[in-house]
Amino acid sequence: MAKTKRLIILIFFLIPGAVLAGTKNSPGYITATVLPVTATVQAFAVCVTMQSAAECVTIQASPLDVTQTTDYLDNIINLKVKELNLNITPYFKVVLPDASIDLGLKQKIGDTTLEGETEYNYIYNKIKYSIKYGLETYFPVYVRLYDDMQFEQIYNNNKYIQRTKGLGLSIGTPVLFSILKVGEEFKNENAYLARLNNSFEVEQGLVSILNTWMEMKITGKQRGGEFDVLRLNVNFDKAIPHKYSAYNFLFLNSLLASNLRFENGNNLLFNMQIGYMLEAQNVPLWKIYNLGGYDSLIGYGLNEFQDYYLISGRLRYDSLIADNIGWEWWWLRMDNLKAFAIVDCGRTGNVYQMQEFNHYKYGAGVGISFQFTFRKRTPIKVTLALGQAIQLGRPPVVYFIYELL
Repeated sequence: MAKTKRLIILIFFLIPGAVLAGTKNSPGYITATVLPVTATVQAFAVCVTMQSAAECVTIQASPLDVTQTTDYLDNIINLKVKELNLNITPYFKVVLPDASIDLGLKQKIGDTTLEGETEYNYIYNKIKYSIKYGLETYFPVYVRLYDDMQFEQIYNNNKYIQRTKGLGLSIGTPVLFSILKVGEEFKNENAYLARLNNSFEVEQGLVSILNTWMEMKITGKQRGGEFDVLRLNVNFDKAIPHKYSAYNFLFLNSLLASNLRFENGNNLLFNMQIGYMLEAQNVPLWKIYNLGGYDSLIGYGLNEFQDYYLISGRLRYDSLIADNIGWEWWWLRMDNLKAFAIVDCGRTGNVYQMQEFNHYKYGAGVGISFQFTFRKRTPIKVTLALGQAIQLGRPPVVYFIYELL
């Protein structure tokens, strides 16, 4: 009798599963693993009825002695939900008295990346927008839209209005040898420039540019975070002259940065940037390099130095004074306190002026930074710094920097 009950229960679970698998209107699929079971029992009359919107199935059995082999369903339903990763990284920075504001947002969903960035400068009425969308395939592909506007730029004592907007399409390689990536970007720009001198002069047209780039990066880990121990970026900007564009130039840009972090929380950063014009048959004014300000040459005015050649370097040392402080005021909690010192060197000019090392500009600065957590979830950093241009007659400059990390 006990065997008979077990068989009835097996038949009860088996038949609806088989009916669902063969019914047209049954949603989804059923995955089953079958195991053979053999039993000899006295079966009684059993009636199982299953009704759906489409059809009714009735199965009956008469009492008889039966030796039967049946299948037992090990798994009735196999359901798999795809995992979705969402990663959003915001960025916000304000620098005074440079009057520059940088705002960025990077959002990564699965194998796609969306980056937005905007920059505003109150002194020069400069506005810059950039939107970048990428597919992280084996060969990453990116599409970028950008717009760069400057309403009160000054070069060689002349004011001008400039706007460059364009579309960029790039493709890169996967990481080679764990440290190297190379790629190519094609940019098509629509440029406009108006000189505001005694006569109103307008220069506009299309510019097609090929940017060939290479990035080498060696990373390290400390306290659960990742940082760049060594990074080298090199790219070539080449204008392609054609029927609708007369511009023809070639620029070499490179950046070398080294970051050494010590166990006590201190950090030594060195970076060097070089911009060199290799070919200059017809070069637009907006391709000039800028130097000066808190982020490039401390103690000098923002973008005070401009030309088609650039060399600059920075040495910065950060010392951790206190960590895991935990002091709280209202919605703010202080996390750490650091002091730092900066030494800058660089200049812009023509190819001959770059060789006059006695005319390079130098700046030095010291400061202190406080890192807080706002409402227990938003990290922010406030920095106060004093910069001094190493030049007679230059007063010191007090900087205030606010960052959203």
